[in-house]
Amino acid sequence: MHLICYYFPGILQGVFWGLGNGGGTVISGLVYDKFGPQITFRAFGVAGLVVLVVFVIVQRFCYGEQDNENEAETGYEAVASEEEEEERNEGKEKNEEEEKESDEIQVEKNIDEKGK
Repeated sequence: MHLICYYFPGILQGVFWGLGNGGGTVISGLVYDKFGPQITFRAFGVAGLVVLVVFVIVQRFCYGEQDNENEAETGYEAVASEEEEEERNEGKEKNEEEEKESDEIQVEKNIDEKGK
């Protein structure tokens, strides 16, 4: 993983809880007094969209293919959906049937060899 992937969640939380709660109240009051409610609302809406886009980009960059990597690193496996679980069970059943058939064929060959 890239270095930013380790620091980004902490930076995001610091900005959200520190600047967002503390400074946001003061800054939004000043902007509201200077520009009025409509422009303030639009500006904060656009700022929210910008933050959303940055967050999505960083998420894709840092955690885009995490499922497979995470399984290898931690040893944990993602929970399968019902459809995936059914497919997995069907595959196991087929393998078991094939093993039984191959065992039966091997037994028949051994019986034939002993009889000769």
